[in-house]
Amino acid sequence: MADEMYTNAAETPVQPTAQPAAQPAQTAQAATTGTGAQKICKKCKTSIPASASKCPNCGSKVSPFYKRWWFWALIILLLAGLAGGGTAAKSGNSNKNFSAESTQSQSQSGSSASSSESSSSDNSAATSEESSESTEQAAQEEEESAPYTIEKEKLSKDDFGFVSISGQLTNQSGSDVSYLQIEYNLYDKDGAQIGTAIDNTTNLGDGKTWKFKASSLDNVADEVDSFEVADVTGW
Repeated sequence: MADEMYTNAAETPVQPTAQPAAQPAQTAQAATTGTGAQKICKKCKTSIPASASKCPNCGSKVSPFYKRWWFWALIILLLAGLAGGGTAAKSGNSNKNFSAESTQSQSQSGSSASSSESSSSDNSAATSEESSESTEQAAQEEEESAPYTIEKEKLSKDDFGFVSISGQLTNQSGSDVSYLQIEYNLYDKDGAQIGTAIDNTTNLGDGKTWKFKASSLDNVADEVDSFEVADVTGW
């Protein structure tokens, strides 16, 4: 009996036990399970190694974004924009500095021009004052050095058409004068000479004053407008 059972067991073949096939997702997950950085495939959402360039599950390319052409194009555009902005800012600052320097230069130029004009005006005024003082001083020196001085001159007209010029003459010649004569020219309103007026005296001592009255020789009272000393003669 035992022999028959052994014989049947030996003759009956042993069927191998079938193992279930592994699922793709499980296989990919098993293949990617391990240590290190992970990333997600954008197509099948499977976790894969960060260094992988291709998804082992769906076969999609998973290159890092910094290896994409559009990423570098965007970087170039940003750099160009920053460079342009910096240049514009420098240009703006340069223009502002130039404008400030130009304004300051104009202000300094205006101040220099004003100072120059003021200095020129002051110099002209000073020169005019000096010239006036020099003229007055020269006139005074001439008057002091003249042998005779005349003052208080006055033109008068009488009822007969004659004119007379009165005044005072002082002898400062340094000596007595035996004879002294004063003569005036008479002019009309147009400046034309129309006659003369004469007076004389004798024995005028040095430093003495003579009150004269020079009378016209012609009837010109209606025409005479001005007069001036023509000559003073003494000896």
